[in-house]
Amino acid sequence: PDQQRVALSYLAHPPLVGRDAMITRLLAPFTRDEPSGAVFSLVSNPGLGRSALLTRLMLGARIAGVVVLHAEARVHKGAFGVARALVRSALFVLPDQLTRLVEQHYEVVQFCAPELVPEGFEPKSLSRTTNALPERHARLLGAMQDVLVTLAERAPVCVVVDDVHRADQESQGLLASLASVSEGLPLSI
Repeated sequence: PDQQRVALSYLAHPPLVGRDAMITRLLAPFTRDEPSGAVFSLVSNPGLGRSALLTRLMLGARIAGVVVLHAEARVHKGAFGVARALVRSALFVLPDQLTRLVEQHYEVVQFCAPELVPEGFEPKSLSRTTNALPERHARLLGAMQDVLVTLAERAPVCVVVDDVHRADQESQGLLASLASVSEGLPLSI
């Protein structure tokens, strides 16, 4: 009885007064016969329920069978902080693709989730291009986008970043590039 009550408490959330239309609009991409991509930005002053609304969105998306990748920018700081958290979550959702992703994007898997690289794995070839920081960042961002797009090709995905205005420049770049490809995929940001 106590376990059931605790389990149900995770679904209990105070009602969001006056937000039904917004919740319906936010969940619309996931409730269609063919889920589609969308980009949303919720802006409000602190304390007005933005995080509660995002929590409601994530719950509704999960109930609809959508893979939710969530990161809080105030927690995942530093270069690639949010991007790394999102890709790490995606890698754990893609066990059937992990071998291919490790082979194709060794540098990203090693960077985001080193424990997923098989012991003794030797990459066939690391990129022999310049190790200059801008080129390395561009390679990482391209590979991170590929991992997230690979996931969206298999299941509808909702990427949620709380306090995105605090995200690092590299992570904001990844989100912008995902937004540009989301139209043809069941990928909402």
